[in-house]
Amino acid sequence: MTKQFRLRACAALAVAAAMGLTGCGGGGSSTGLRLVGQVSDPAGAPVKGATVTAGAATATTDPSGRYELRMVAANSSMVVTFAGSGYNECVSVVPVTDRANTEQNVTLLPV
Repeated sequence: MTKQFRLRACAALAVAAAMGLTGCGGGGSSTGLRLVGQVSDPAGAPVKGATVTAGAATATTDPSGRYELRMVAANSSMVVTFAGSGYNECVSVVPVTDRANTEQNVTLLPV
């Protein structure tokens, strides 16, 4: 193996690690995992424009109240905050498995 080949391989591994394409033991892998769901009001109507936050990840609900947070950690519990204008904030602890999607639907109560 030449020195140039080793340097290229190391650089490729560093890029893959920076992109989250490599996994390490001792923690949940986050590649391809998503937290998804719908935010609605007590009547079942979607809450458009609500903010969903888990750690550094943030999403805004679409017109049907749906949201998606990408790259969540598997085999962990996430503290997720749901907030919408005119509604009380809701904080939920969501267990995340190693499946591709974990779903958490929430009903926000009006202020």
